[in-house]
Amino acid sequence: EMYAEPSTSFGDIARYFAQEGILVYEKELRRGFISQMLRNPIYAQADLELYEFFKGQGAVVVNEAADFAGTNGCYLYQGRDVQERKNKELKNQILVLAPSEGIVPADTWLRCRKKLMA
Repeated sequence: EMYAEPSTSFGDIARYFAQEGILVYEKELRRGFISQMLRNPIYAQADLELYEFFKGQGAVVVNEAADFAGTNGCYLYQGRDVQERKNKELKNQILVLAPSEGIVPADTWLRCRKKLMA
């Protein structure tokens, strides 16, 4: 939610987590790790809005739309021919529901993604 705000940076989030003593694997969160988390759909709650986003971007979505109930995260398979623009170009990448639970609401994840891609 913090990053979805227009003026918030990865550094702002990292500083906030450090001030609050929020750790991952007993280590402080770094900007690069936060960036990676916000780009990765494994953390997003895969709902119909997320399904439509990936379909609209040209990703190959393995699961049916009805499976996107807002509980699971997603795996995004980029294939062997990964290009530099892999985080921006979703065409022909494969999206499949993960067995794990998503923790970031889809609308928040999508707002963060749009901010990252701007």
